[in-house]
Amino acid sequence: MGAACASRAGAQPTEGSIPRILFVSVRGAADARPFIDSFVNGMRQLGQVENVTYRLGVRYADREPARLPSLIVESVASRPDILVV
Repeated sequence: MGAACASRAGAQPTEGSIPRILFVSVRGAADARPFIDSFVNGMRQLGQVENVTYRLGVRYADREPARLPSLIVESVASRPDILVV
């Protein structure tokens, strides 16, 4: 399994905004849950709290790799602060 991560170059959250992290997964929700939970727990260990210091979104391809390109295009268009594929 490969992974890629991108952020908007030079993008800084505006004062009062909460940075948004968006995951795009080829897996379904149930299959991806352990990975998302691990991410959230790791962030918590770093002092970051979901919906307090960052917002987390996930888009699922439900085991249909052909859906990934359109999910990625939609995700980029939504302008997250960080995109993880």
